Amino acid sequence: MGTRALLHDTVRAIGRPAAIGALLSALIAAPAQAQVLIGMLLGGSLASETFNIGFEIGMNLSTVEGLDGASRARGTLVGLFASWRFSEHYHLYTGIMPLSSKGAKDADPIPLNDPTLDPILATGKMERDLGYFDIPIILQLAQRRDGGFRVGAGPQIGILLSAKDRYAGVTPQGTPVTIENDIENATQRFDAGVAFDAEYRFTGVPLAIGVRYYYGLTDAMKGSGSALHNQVLSGSGRISLGVNRQKKEPEPKK
Repeated sequence: MGTRALLHDTVRAIGRPAAIGALLSALIAAPAQAQVLIGMLLGGSLASETFNIGFEIGMNLSTVEGLDGASRARGTLVGLFASWRFSEHYHLYTGIMPLSSKGAKDADPIPLNDPTLDPILATGKMERDLGYFDIPIILQLAQRRDGGFRVGAGPQIGILLSAKDRYAGVTPQGTPVTIENDIENATQRFDAGVAFDAEYRFTGVPLAIGVRYYYGLTDAMKGSGSALHNQVLSGSGRISLGVNRQKKEPEPKK
């Protein structure tokens, strides 16, 4: 029996990894180019003593609490951030992250109620891939006015862009099979929770290293089953654009 015989309404066999890779590369490149353009246009003109914008580029280590057997999966984090300084020690950090990959791997397979597929899927594991547009809003306490450590917390909202389960199994004939199930219609459009953030900002260099932990407070899935919550640990480099315009000290009168 060929792989094509295993196709289902919302399930499809994956037979062309090269094509999928090219498609993913195209999807990733589009928002990245837009962010570069926005940064180049606005970075220098908007930078000031109390405000700057920049790129945040890093990696997510995510899992889904409540998903049996799940372990952390790696994903990409790319976006723009903005930082306002209200006082000597308080800053407001926010961002738009159009590429925030979440989910989990090695989860116990969730049955599809298909008598042909379920015995095959039961032989392997399931990976959940979730794509979000994240908007963190963090109030930071700064060690110093410029540079040094900053820690903070605040709400974060995620807008769902894609959701799928990927199964790996073996047919009775011993043929390895990878199957995808689109679960976007079963996933909540919005995900909300709390984020805790820490960063170290280098003095004199437009670079910071940041770590953020997100815990979803809302159920990520629709329906009446057990609640599932996104959990994400992110590490990133934060590159400020433009040069902060510092106030010049008046020259002494001669």
